Amino acid sequence: MRVGKRGKDLAVRLPAAVVKALDLKPGDEVDLTIGDNGALEIARRGYRSNQSDSQTS
Repeated sequence: MRVGKRGKDLAVRLPAAVVKALDLKPGDEVDLTIGDNGALEIARRGYRSNQSDSQTS
């Protein structure tokens, strides 16, 4: 992955395989940590506040 600049922040794009494995959607929050071996670890934080995708009309 390549680090890019977005405004004053740095950003990386998540590969589609990561997005799919974590079931990420726009607006989700994630936690990033550095593992003991120096690897970046990512986890989806909590539950989504907008569950409209699972509601039926």
